[in-house]
Amino acid sequence: MYFGLPVYNSKGDFQGKVTSRYQDDVDLFVIDDEWEVAVSNTEHVLWTLKPDCRGEHIRLK
Repeated sequence: MYFGLPVYNSKGDFQGKVTSRYQDDVDLFVIDDEWEVAVSNTEHVLWTLKPDCRGEHIRLK
Protein backbone atom coordinates (compact mmCIF):
# COMPACT_ATOMS: atom_id res chain seq x y z
CA MET A 1 0.00 0.00 0.00
CA TYR A 2 2.79 2.46 0.84
CA PHE A 3 5.49 0.98 -1.39
CA GLY A 4 6.63 3.39 -4.09
CA LEU A 5 5.03 6.46 -2.52
CA PRO A 6 7.26 9.53 -2.69
CA VAL A 7 8.53 10.96 0.60
CA TYR A 8 8.88 14.71 1.20
CA ASN A 9 10.24 16.59 4.17
CA SER A 10 8.20 19.29 5.90
CA LYS A 11 9.65 21.92 3.51
CA GLY A 12 8.36 19.99 0.48
CA ASP A 13 11.74 18.67 -0.69
CA PHE A 14 11.72 15.19 -2.24
CA GLN A 15 13.55 12.67 -0.03
CA GLY A 16 13.05 9.39 -1.94
CA LYS A 17 10.44 6.64 -2.20
CA VAL A 18 9.18 4.06 0.28
CA THR A 19 10.84 0.75 -0.58
CA SER A 20 9.87 -1.31 2.46
CA ARG A 21 7.98 -1.32 5.76
CA TYR A 22 8.69 -3.54 8.72
CA GLN A 23 8.20 -3.89 12.46
CA ASP A 24 11.21 -3.76 14.79
CA ASP A 25 10.78 -2.07 18.16
CA VAL A 26 8.62 0.38 16.21
CA ASP A 27 6.90 0.37 12.82
CA LEU A 28 9.43 1.65 10.23
CA PHE A 29 9.44 2.81 6.63
CA VAL A 30 12.61 2.17 4.60
CA ILE A 31 13.36 4.98 2.15
CA ASP A 32 15.27 4.12 -1.06
CA ASP A 33 16.73 1.05 0.73
CA GLU A 34 19.10 3.48 2.48
CA TRP A 35 17.50 4.96 5.58
CA GLU A 36 14.62 4.34 7.95
CA VAL A 37 12.01 6.57 9.52
CA ALA A 38 9.45 5.67 12.17
CA VAL A 39 5.94 5.56 10.73
CA SER A 40 4.81 7.62 13.74
CA ASN A 41 7.03 10.47 12.47
CA THR A 42 5.22 10.63 9.12
CA GLU A 43 1.88 11.69 7.71
CA HIS A 44 0.11 9.91 4.84
CA VAL A 45 -1.26 12.59 2.50
CA LEU A 46 -3.98 11.31 0.17
CA TRP A 47 -4.48 14.47 -1.83
CA THR A 48 -3.25 18.02 -2.13
CA LEU A 49 -4.79 21.29 -3.22
CA LYS A 50 -3.67 23.16 -6.33
CA PRO A 51 -1.10 24.42 -7.10
CA ASP A 52 0.53 21.56 -5.13
CA CYS A 53 0.76 18.66 -7.61
CA ARG A 54 2.49 16.02 -5.44
CA GLY A 55 -0.63 13.87 -5.10
CA GLU A 56 -0.57 10.95 -2.67
CA HIS A 57 2.65 10.94 -0.67
CA ILE A 58 4.31 10.49 2.72
CA ARG A 59 5.36 13.66 4.55
CA LEU A 60 7.91 13.74 7.35
CA LYS A 61 6.77 15.59 10.47
